[in-house]
Parts: sequence; C-alpha cells; structure tokens
Amino acid sequence: YVMITITNTAMLMGGAEEPTAYADIRSIGGLSGAVNRKLSERIANLLKEQLGIPPDRIYLGFTSVNAENWGWNGGTFG
Repeated sequence: YVMITITNTAMLMGGAEEPTAYADIRSIGGLSGAVNRKLSERIANLLKEQLGIPPDRIYLGFTSVNAENWGWNGGTFG
C-alpha cells in the first residue's frame, strides 16, 4: 500500500522561499539504512525532474511503523 499526500503550502529553507519539499515516508517493515539511502536518491531525482526542486532543498523523513499502529478499513494491518 502506498499513500501520498501533497500539500501546497509556503515553506522556507535557510530563509529562502525557492521551491522546497518535505516528504514523510512511513513503512510497515522494509526500511533500513541501505533502503533509505536508495529511496532518498530516487525520490530526490524524481522531485528534481518532475517539479524542478533541487535535491539540496528536499528533506525526507523515514519512519518504520508497527503493523498494529496503522489503521485501515476498520482495522489495523497487524
């Protein structure tokens, strides 16, 4: 399952208003240092190519979530 939320809001990074992005990536399992590095590179490249946001203006957060702490369809995944 993948869920994406895009919020158009004013963001400042280093006091500058140029295009900026923050993505919060959450996963039930599957995240690790090696995986996060690959995802970071791929997501930064995608945002640069599709939205023109330079990688040095992109922050990504990675969070592992326990299946019982993520609800969907009237229940949880665990």
